[in-house]
Amino acid sequence: MDKELRRNQNTLVMSGIGVIVFGVWSLIRFLMYILINARSLRAELGLESGTKYAVFYLVVALLLLADLGLRVYVGRAAIREGMKDKAGRVYVAIAVFLAASAAFSAYQDFLTFSEAYTDVADGYAATLADITSLVILVQLVISSLRLKRMRRNAARREA
Repeated sequence: MDKELRRNQNTLVMSGIGVIVFGVWSLIRFLMYILINARSLRAELGLESGTKYAVFYLVVALLLLADLGLRVYVGRAAIREGMKDKAGRVYVAIAVFLAASAAFSAYQDFLTFSEAYTDVADGYAATLADITSLVILVQLVISSLRLKRMRRNAARREA
């Protein structure tokens, strides 16, 4: 029992770190994409005027920061719970939402692979990153639920 408890705690800590790292990576990846493809992106979206351009990038920046904020929250809560503190249930619900988002993104990458990526290596890298993020989030949710159940059972035995 103690071995399984420690294993779930370690998995939760490592998954929390992974969620944070992938959040930062997603931010960097998207910023690189925007910087490299700025001209073609502006032309494709019809953002020729300065105001539309600025509003578009402001909205994108806010969405990216919100995504990073959610991932940091989930990662830190998982790390805290893995270190023997209780972190509540909200972070698990957010992790499920992020996992669903990662699954949808990977599915979209798969469907539009030939159209979305001119370079096959970019396509594989993006799809692999989305799938890896999904696996980490699913692992985090499973470990969190197992750990909560184990702690609840231990508390019942002590009572």
